[in-house]
Amino acid sequence: MTEGDVVEKGQTLAVLEASREKADVAVAEANVAVARAKLNRIRAGVGEEEKQEALSSAEATEALLAYERKNVNRLLELHRSKAVSLDDLQRVQQQVEHLTKQAESLRKHLAALQRGPIKEEVEAAATEVSLAEQRLYQANVGYNYRIVRAPCSGTVLQVHRHTGDSVGTLELTPIIRLIDTSHLRIRLEIEESDVNRLKPDMVGTYQVRGTSESVGRLKVRMFLPEFGPKRLFNPDSSARIDTRILNVLCEITSSNVTVYPGQRITAYIPIDSAEKPASTATVKTLHK
Repeated sequence: MTEGDVVEKGQTLAVLEASREKADVAVAEANVAVARAKLNRIRAGVGEEEKQEALSSAEATEALLAYERKNVNRLLELHRSKAVSLDDLQRVQQQVEHLTKQAESLRKHLAALQRGPIKEEVEAAATEVSLAEQRLYQANVGYNYRIVRAPCSGTVLQVHRHTGDSVGTLELTPIIRLIDTSHLRIRLEIEESDVNRLKPDMVGTYQVRGTSESVGRLKVRMFLPEFGPKRLFNPDSSARIDTRILNVLCEITSSNVTVYPGQRITAYIPIDSAEKPASTATVKTLHK
């Protein structure tokens, strides 16, 4: 950012050191992505291939269970005739019990896949997403506190701090001087004796140095709470010290020439047509 650059409202002007805040934002963004992926996975359920695989596993286990049950019946007959030992029979019976439990578990798993996601699981995953998004919002708030953005569109007049410069946190530290020149206003210096003769919405004309004719019109808007002795504004050493000058803010309603911030001009506002057609005042600065 350099002097003369034009910036838009909200544009980043400076970023204070924020490595920790930036890392917090990155972690929070990753957590949000994981939580959303989990929620989407639960809502989508499983595909047909997984359902078919679960069905095949259940059917294979049940087929093996049916075989082992027939084998138990056969071994019972052989055990009665003393052809097989009791240990062999009990070992097959235990295998049948194990396969029965396994087949029941596989059937429940298949039923869950075919039923789809449970409402409670979806709500729990959605809550995780909401919490992750809140943490991301808080991380972004902390990071945005380290960013200086343009409060309005305008032109950079002066850069007070550059990359690498330090700024104070306990007191105001100027970084950039910015001015909006899209709507200039005039600050008139009026003698204290003439202020009561001016009223809001009174109109007048003004001249710029180098011209002898009026180049635009202005309208009185408000009186500013700023004043000082005339010698502060007028280099004339003969000016009375006790004469005070007050500021009046005026709006430019029309202009035939380009005016610039800080330009000194002369304004003519008719305030007493019977005795004096106009009162003159000098602009201290143009600003918004």
